[in-house]
Amino acid sequence: MDFLDGFFSPLQADQIQVEEKIVTKIGPVDNVQTEGAEVELSSEHLGMSSEHYEALLNIAGPVREKGKVDKAIVIEVLMPLCSGRYLELRTLAKLSNRSPDSLRNHYINPLIREGRLESHFPERPNHPNQAYLVKPAGQ
Repeated sequence: MDFLDGFFSPLQADQIQVEEKIVTKIGPVDNVQTEGAEVELSSEHLGMSSEHYEALLNIAGPVREKGKVDKAIVIEVLMPLCSGRYLELRTLAKLSNRSPDSLRNHYINPLIREGRLESHFPERPNHPNQAYLVKPAGQ
């Protein structure tokens, strides 16, 4: 998906994208947790412009709009979604219309083991605001 290169500007190194807010890496993040509340996915809730939100929806389209798809296609969608920004599992699940458990078990965890994705809180895999980013080449 070379057409996306340079389209998204990465978040500053000391920030991550979570459901409703941008939160600094340093300091508590538990106050932004929305556990138990079903939040409609929108650009407003993701703290991004509507153009970025629409671009994410377009990227996720080949997976979101179909039932069963090949594993390679899901990975081809997840990688650009997580490129240049941390995205939470539930955001990825909503964008791709997949269950969070399925994404975590079949895609996210294997991609982390392969060194293709990194988690925002590697020392706390069950952190409530865990988010994922494409690991830069050479790391």
